[in-house]
This record gives sequence, structure tokens and C-alpha cells, in this order.
Amino acid sequence: MDQVYSAVEQAAASGMGVVLLSVIAREGSAPRGAGANMAVTGDGKQAGTIGGGPVEYQAKLDALELMKNGGAMIREYCLFTDANKKDEEDCCGRVKVLFRPFAGEKDARLFRGALQFKAERREAYFVCGITGGVPGETRIVLQHQAESDPALSPHLDGGVVLTDGTAAYFIEPLCGAPRAIVFGGGHVSQKTVPVLAGLGYCVWVVEDRAEFAARALFPEAENVLNDSFEHAPDVLGVTRRDQVIVLARGHETDYRILRKILKTDASYIGCIGSRVKVRRTRERLLADGFSEDDLKRLHSPIGLQIGAETPAEIAVSIAAEMIACRNRKR
Repeated sequence: MDQVYSAVEQAAASGMGVVLLSVIAREGSAPRGAGANMAVTGDGKQAGTIGGGPVEYQAKLDALELMKNGGAMIREYCLFTDANKKDEEDCCGRVKVLFRPFAGEKDARLFRGALQFKAERREAYFVCGITGGVPGETRIVLQHQAESDPALSPHLDGGVVLTDGTAAYFIEPLCGAPRAIVFGGGHVSQKTVPVLAGLGYCVWVVEDRAEFAARALFPEAENVLNDSFEHAPDVLGVTRRDQVIVLARGHETDYRILRKILKTDASYIGCIGSRVKVRRTRERLLADGFSEDDLKRLHSPIGLQIGAETPAEIAVSIAAEMIACRNRKR
């Protein structure tokens, strides 16, 4: 997203026409969902993708045509099973794309501000009002402003969203990359961190043993904390945008970490371990006063069941489960 926003900011600042294309709804077999963005500049260059193929090609042509006429619009595209067939019965999926043209210093400042919010990990939103199917102005709405607006506040926990109604809103969070907090610096962690970083997560590692909290073991991590597992959750400031992965040693350590993390708003909590270890940890947490609903938030044993055995395979299964959970919440 940063690449796309940067392209819009630079094109707008230079005076060149630019259109931001955003997928706002998907139905059926479409490659990209709501939130996929692509910028098309007046010289025909593009940044980002809304899925490729014939739909993206046609959308790019439509964006270039829009620059001549001005105004924002929404257009629906059908994906056909056969490129040579255009009958309705051959349509296997649809996407709705929002086209927003930007130009001049005012619009450049808008995207400069968006990029700054993302870099500082400050919570804010791009909000575009859509009345009767006609897109209006795009503006930045700060977190506290959105929470106090009854039209926006019910829609702030699900990522990118298009609200219902004649007076609708397309809401895009401007926060920086989601943070993945990995507790433990062992072999599985060392394979998991680069996978998560490659998926765009801002990865933090927490380890209480100095030799496993070495920066050299986690070159892809943004931060490596050498701290006690009981103290670290208090200083991490875990929010609903964080995903927590517990890959520490032994059920006692897992229990101490989970006792803290389950009290936070983390959107994903996963813990490695055998079914026996998991059962014992759950029993202790229930005895501590946590409810069954609290423990429903816990993914343990962690990862999708793909028969993973090696640390590298386990890393893939963890990442796959995190992606699945994130997409189910959209």
C-alpha cells in the first residue's frame, strides 16, 4: 500500500493526473478482495495491482479515460471463465472498483499525511463517502473522531470495509503494518520470523535468554527484546492490531505468557504445544478465572493442520492460520 500511496502523492505533487483504483467489493472467484489498490498515472504507469488479467487491463484503460473527463466513479467488472465468452452465465466472479482522481498539492498533502500516519503507526482512516452510488471526497479521519461518529464507529474492527445503505462509506485503516509478537527465540521462531516478515508483518521477538535474543538470529525482525516473559507483555502495549505467537519453552512458560496476553485485545493468539500440554495449560487458565469464551480466542496447538513436522513446515502452518483468521474477520 505504501508504494501505491507514494505513487499517488508524487504524481499529484508533480501536477500529473493520477487515479487511485480500489477494490471495494468482491463476489465469487475474484483474485483480490476489498482494499486492493492500484495507482494509474497520466503517463500510463501503474503501481500496485487489483488482480491482474483482463479486468485490470480494462480498469487501467478506464482510469486513463477518466483523467480526461474528471470525477470519481464506481465500476463493476465481471471475470469470465473463458476470455472468448462474455455471456452472463460464464461470469465466475465480480469486483466493484472505486476510481478516485487526484491532482495538485492539496491531494499530495492528503497522501503525505496518510504515509506519515502509517510510518508512525498512529491509528487513522481514509474515509470516502458514497451517496447514491456516487463517490464523494476522500478524507483522513483520526481514530478518536471515527469512534465518536455513529456512522463509522460500528465498522472499525474489520479492516477495510464498505458499509451498507444509500449513504455508504468506504473505510480504509491507515495504520502501519500489523505487528506480530513472537514469544521465544528458538528454532521454530527463527524459521517463523522471516516468513511473517515476508508477509508484511512488523515482527517483534521476545526472549528471556540472552543467547536466543541475539539480533543476528532475527535480521528480519523490527525489534528483539531480551526481557522476562512475565514483564514483557506489560511494556508491549498490545492492541487489537497485534497478533501474538507463543513459541517459548515448556508449559510453565506458556502459561505465564498466556495469563497476560489473554487479558489484551490481541486479534490472534496462538501457542505451540502437544495436545496434552495444551490441555494442562487450559486447565490452569480456567482455574485462574478465565472463561471458556476467553480460551476460544486461543489457537492451540498452533497452525493449520497440514502435517507439519520441521520448524520450517511449522512456520508455514502458523502463517497460514494467521492469514485465514485475518481474512475471516474482514
